[in-house]
Amino acid sequence: VGNGVFDDYKYFQKMLDSIPSNAVVILDGKKVYYNNFSGRENKANIWTLTKPITIFANSALLTRRTPKRIGTKDNKSSVLKLSGEGPFNLYNLRIEGANPIGKIKNHLKQDTDISGYAICDCQDFGVHIINANNIKIVDADISCCSFNIWVESSSDIKITGKLHHSGQVVPNITAKDLAYGAGVKILNSRIFNIDVEGRYNTNATVEVEPNNSFGKVRVLSFDNLSNGLVIYNSNNIQFYSYTKNTIQGNGTFIISNNGKIETGNIKGTSITEGCSWVGTYVQLKGDSGFNVSNIDLVCVSSLCDNYGLVIENKSTKFLENVRIDYRGERNSTVKKGFDMKVIGDVAG
Repeated sequence: VGNGVFDDYKYFQKMLDSIPSNAVVILDGKKVYYNNFSGRENKANIWTLTKPITIFANSALLTRRTPKRIGTKDNKSSVLKLSGEGPFNLYNLRIEGANPIGKIKNHLKQDTDISGYAICDCQDFGVHIINANNIKIVDADISCCSFNIWVESSSDIKITGKLHHSGQVVPNITAKDLAYGAGVKILNSRIFNIDVEGRYNTNATVEVEPNNSFGKVRVLSFDNLSNGLVIYNSNNIQFYSYTKNTIQGNGTFIISNNGKIETGNIKGTSITEGCSWVGTYVQLKGDSGFNVSNIDLVCVSSLCDNYGLVIENKSTKFLENVRIDYRGERNSTVKKGFDMKVIGDVAG
């Protein structure tokens, strides 16, 4: 029906199931396709693609009822799920996850004065890509999910568009983990090209973490909570990251700890204008099982409260072949730190 009220789940899914492989679907851009997610046996209904298909969405809105932890099992559910061999080609896809915008919680699950982010009752996704190959999502506009796009164990991926208002999963908050989501999270995957803009994302607009390789990222982030771009236990990554006004964190954060693969062969440009912590942060943690090598960056940091650039080795492993061309302007004025800081054994 597409009026945003009627439950379109079974009819939309019947259409996806009945068309042949490599078919083309053209959606009415004026419609709102609504999924009430009323499933049986405590399992939510999810629009699912398992065969090659092209969808011209024309900015039609795909949405759902508000995800719930209790009752129908919505945790790790999604508005749209892709699995299997592509090509999956999705153009002008618009998804809204129906989580409310509200105030970020602290480690005691109490309201803070930071608002403008999605507040979630469970971990939910806009698009869930798992065990899939040959995916192209072009000019997407996805918002108000804990993770707007979640990519896992997949390859040959291209994503462009706007990913905004990712959320905090309140029941998952602990003293060590504030349960922040992201615009797109990619893990255990390879060969990807991500070019996105994000606003009001909680952890980052793009999380390349963990165990990814051979990726390109171009990301613009505005008013995120924790970071613009995170690269974590991944290698052979090229990036351009511009971050402005991170509320409680960094611009670009590159990390290695006890993951399955080494962090290294990372080349990129990191530009940060305004953040509460570090403009560009390269960190080898104490529990890392790997050396980190071949970090080649151009960094420009301004108006960062603590540091413009930090390179930190807290382990017994090597942090080597580090090449950084750095310029800092008006950093450290709030916390009276340093413009640049190197900690531990670093060679480069």
